[in-house]
Amino acid sequence: KNYIKANDKQKWWKHNTIKANQITSLASNGDIILFQTDNIGANLQRKATQSEFDHVAVILHFKDYPNWYIMEATSDEGVALTSWDEFLTYAECYTKVIFRKTVFERTPAKLGDLCTWAKSAYGHKYGLSPQKLLLLEKEKVPENQPKVDKDKTYFCSELVANALKVLGLIDPKDLAAKVWPVNFSIKKEIKLTQG
Repeated sequence: KNYIKANDKQKWWKHNTIKANQITSLASNGDIILFQTDNIGANLQRKATQSEFDHVAVILHFKDYPNWYIMEATSDEGVALTSWDEFLTYAECYTKVIFRKTVFERTPAKLGDLCTWAKSAYGHKYGLSPQKLLLLEKEKVPENQPKVDKDKTYFCSELVANALKVLGLIDPKDLAAKVWPVNFSIKKEIKLTQG
């Protein structure tokens, strides 16, 4: 099985479906993976957001480490890094996985900021509260900075939106807490500043 749809646009890069182990040859820092899971909570979220997807993660590769990683925020683990090889061992629990390429100039400065941000965000707790959903929480540290406030919590799409802010792909004035997995799909694409 282990096939992943390359994008939800038809014939993206002449591939509709690619083998999961090919992702690392196509991936770059800041690319996105969208997920569809089959459980009651995920089904309710997809219905509420009118989306095929209920989870999103960002792809990372650190120059000092040989592995590719997905960085995600989950209620079980908080903000975690999972190696691509480890991810492949449980990827079949998802009913759909989509790989989305982000297109922008990957300068050493941007990638350095992303690495600093990822190290700073790693280990933070998962957080999805009514205050956050109603956009009542204010950020103590601007979301586009490579450092993260020590009390910051994330839900999955908020984490990915912050990663894209650090890369300069999302306007720093846009609140990451208002972004859902659907916003990373073709259905309701998030407005990027470039790419």
